[in-house]
Amino acid sequence: MRTLLILFSVIFCFSANAQDPTFTQYFSNPIYLNPAFAGYEGCSRISTAYRNQWPKLSGNYQTGSFSYDQYLKQVAGGVAIRYLADFAGDGTIQTHTLSLSYSPSFRLFNKKLLISPAVEAGWLGKTIDWSKLTFGDQIDPRYGYIYPNANPSEIKNGLMFLILLRDYLFLMATLFMVQPFII
Repeated sequence: MRTLLILFSVIFCFSANAQDPTFTQYFSNPIYLNPAFAGYEGCSRISTAYRNQWPKLSGNYQTGSFSYDQYLKQVAGGVAIRYLADFAGDGTIQTHTLSLSYSPSFRLFNKKLLISPAVEAGWLGKTIDWSKLTFGDQIDPRYGYIYPNANPSEIKNGLMFLILLRDYLFLMATLFMVQPFII
């Protein structure tokens, strides 16, 4: 068991950086944090979050998130739906995300280990209001703006390990994200 724990610690010790919105109470928004938490509570759960960063400055960031998840016996796992709206720079850059998650649960070693892999698929829409931005290197005299808006899709998957050893509970969760750029 110890070698298994060391192996998982070594595999998941890498870090990555992204420009996703952050919330101060990230633990109150579990589906946004990792889709493997879908259905984890065993009952229906609604989570909402709102962030207004730097409200007194022009170009502030406003982000809202809504998610619903539930454990379903029919599919032996949790399902979730999540919506995120992010407005940066007084709405100059807008991001909308709608996704569905599925997270089955597997109990191993006499129900002392719970593994909950997850997959999340969704739609990501990102728009830029070019009328609010003017940069000389982004304008071609013949073709106009050279960076059009795009609507890529995104695919996420996550994994959660819950280990119960005597009176101690260990929880480890990880999230992987693949974002193909489809125009």
